[in-house]
Amino acid sequence: MFQVVVQSAIRNLKSKFKLRPPPPAGTTPESHKKDKTGFILWVFLVCAIFLFLVFTNLGL
Repeated sequence: MFQVVVQSAIRNLKSKFKLRPPPPAGTTPESHKKDKTGFILWVFLVCAIFLFLVFTNLGL
């Protein structure tokens, strides 16, 4: 009886967490299009350098 309950629970979990099929060959993954982490890091770096230069030259 316990085994039947566990098997049905596992079956229900497997049906909820099915993987999507892989993208067709020759196409770029969508994660590269949506991922803007590198862009945000570059903007932050440029802004940090700009603010550093502005506030270090205030004393001159």
